[in-house]
Amino acid sequence: MNSLNQYFGVKPMKLFSYLSMAKTLLKVNFFKIKIPLAVSWALTYKCNLSCEYCGLWRKGGVDLSTKQVCRVLDEMQEAKVKYISFTGGEPLIRDDIGVIVNYAKLKGISVNLNTNGTLLLNKFEEIKNVDSIQVSLDGDELINDEARGGGVYKTVIEALNFLKNKNIKFRIQTVISCFNRDCIDYICELSKRLSVPISFQPATEKLLGSQLDNPCIPEILRYADSIKNIIIKKQQGYNIFNSFAGLKHLSYFPSKKKMKCMAGLLCCDVEPDGKIFACDRYPYHRQYGDILKTGFQNAFNSLRPVSCEHCWCASQVEFNYIASFNINSILNMLNNNYL
Repeated sequence: MNSLNQYFGVKPMKLFSYLSMAKTLLKVNFFKIKIPLAVSWALTYKCNLSCEYCGLWRKGGVDLSTKQVCRVLDEMQEAKVKYISFTGGEPLIRDDIGVIVNYAKLKGISVNLNTNGTLLLNKFEEIKNVDSIQVSLDGDELINDEARGGGVYKTVIEALNFLKNKNIKFRIQTVISCFNRDCIDYICELSKRLSVPISFQPATEKLLGSQLDNPCIPEILRYADSIKNIIIKKQQGYNIFNSFAGLKHLSYFPSKKKMKCMAGLLCCDVEPDGKIFACDRYPYHRQYGDILKTGFQNAFNSLRPVSCEHCWCASQVEFNYIASFNINSILNMLNNNYL
């Protein structure tokens, strides 16, 4: 066992997990078998912030109850789901978030939590069993708070410093918008000072949760310069979470750039009310299932695989490349202890 650890650079149990994942990817790629390996689940669209480039907080709607969420988690375990990313809105706004996280862990599912970071200090004891946390931060205090709200920067920095002293993986998520086009150097230096990975992606062309044009998308030429700068920073050794392959893909924004997509084959998105999509960013939510009506497995099986030419979600881009056996993305995953 020790020799395995030394040779591959990962612990034996983690190695076996990777081998199991590789087996799943082979089944999907070569035999076209649908396997729900990973799920992104928006537990609520409610949020304590109202970021300029996001429209989810405007949606409202009904959230699944604690009992319903746990029932779906039972079904996800039966369907062999291995990874869940709980997101929102702001998932920490739910009073039962600790119950949900711990129940998912009880089911043997690896849990990532996406959060704006403002509630982390008050809620950490409830969610401390998560496997990883992704915290949003878009620049220095002036720039970040212009996009996300007054006082947010200081609260998030406090949360990041708090997480540094905890035995938990975490990273920063930065959305490149018209607000922070000149903040790449700053956010990379912050990442270096905190010794934490940072992931970049552009603001969506449509406000999340709507078909309205996003007024905060970055200017094309400045965005291109930002991506070039990020690639240089990664070459210089900054802890950029995106792979070089992923950054090259994101550099095409907003032009069309087709890639092999695993949405509806290996992964899916779940909304707060139990509706399930191959991808919640796929144009106009063309087709969906309903977990409460049919159960998770049947709802997932009903999804048609996605084929689009504008995927700019960093985590989905990386997942697609890893699942397609892109060597650069796989090595980046191993280096970052991604899964």
